Amino acid sequence: MGAADIVPGVSGGTIAFITGIYERLLAIFPKLNRQTLILLTSGQWKTLWHFLDLQFFILLFSGIAISFLSLSRLVLYAYQNYPNYLLSFFIGLILASVWLLFGKIKSWTWHSCIGLILGMALGIGLVFLKPTQENASFIYVFFCGLLAICSMLLPGISGSFVLLLLGNYFLLLRSLYSLEWQIIISFALGALVGVIAFGRLLQWLFKHYAQTMIAFLLGVVLSSVALLWPWREETKITTFINGKLKEKVIGYEYTYPEITHEIFWALGFVLLGFIIVFLLERYGRKLSNN
Repeated sequence: MGAADIVPGVSGGTIAFITGIYERLLAIFPKLNRQTLILLTSGQWKTLWHFLDLQFFILLFSGIAISFLSLSRLVLYAYQNYPNYLLSFFIGLILASVWLLFGKIKSWTWHSCIGLILGMALGIGLVFLKPTQENASFIYVFFCGLLAICSMLLPGISGSFVLLLLGNYFLLLRSLYSLEWQIIISFALGALVGVIAFGRLLQWLFKHYAQTMIAFLLGVVLSSVALLWPWREETKITTFINGKLKEKVIGYEYTYPEITHEIFWALGFVLLGFIIVFLLERYGRKLSNN
């Protein structure tokens, strides 16, 4: 989940969904209530441990945190130097996710169709949003953390892409690499608030409208392929900021690839991403059966 969330356009929530841990993750948030506070203040640690499923929670978020700290430099390097191959790899992940999500819809009703249309509208709408400028203020980074974690929890919507739109994607990557704790802590506080509030809402929606939510996610995931199309040219404008000329990306112009060795490598990475998700899904299903 952490590795996926580092790359704009890919959702860690999708990885949680296809590996079979998504519902267990959502089940934690409604339990953050008065009963948890009573167990905490009365020192009933063993009961609290089992009540909140803390072993699962700690292992999962430790893995995400370690992935952020260890892979941020590698992913940033690959994204800047080999963007076509990296984006092709994640297109493979997403296409496999679409295939898996489609199989989870038991029957297509008008509710499911509306969910699919709304999901695609949201995903396509994100493509046409223009990135804002980078902002390192405490309140803005807190706000970025709140929105990004909500996106990360929702399969199909990339928290990193939301950060890219908010202008703070590369700021967060640099902060993780150089351990700028003021930015990291303000982002983490926003994420904590968002994960508690939004997690409860998601759990309720999946409990009462499961098939509609899956169709909605299918639409978002399917449309997110457009966000990752490797062959695109950045549309930039030159601005004068703090006495310096800087270029700012305001959009993308999509193109078609030429038939060269590069496209065959890209297709190979698409296939690799698809196979990895397929194997993860089979492994997750095996663990669930056991």
